[in-house]
Amino acid sequence: MQLKCAKCGCDYAADQAGGLCPRCLAAMAGHMSDTPVEEVPIEPGETFHGLMVQKLVARGGMGVIYRARKSGSNRDVAL
Repeated sequence: MQLKCAKCGCDYAADQAGGLCPRCLAAMAGHMSDTPVEEVPIEPGETFHGLMVQKLVARGGMGVIYRARKSGSNRDVAL
């Protein structure tokens, strides 16, 4: 089933969410990336959804990466 994009009027597959075609969604995402986002720092030792934060690994234009350990295992993960 094809639907019409609410913004540009082009057809797109009905299984895509949001009422917008992929092109308009991508354009909207590009505009949102210019919006400043308040960063909430996570400190080593804090628990976040069952993950114990160990250290800050990297910071960049797309986000912040922390090294964390999953509770109850010896498995390190990126957060």
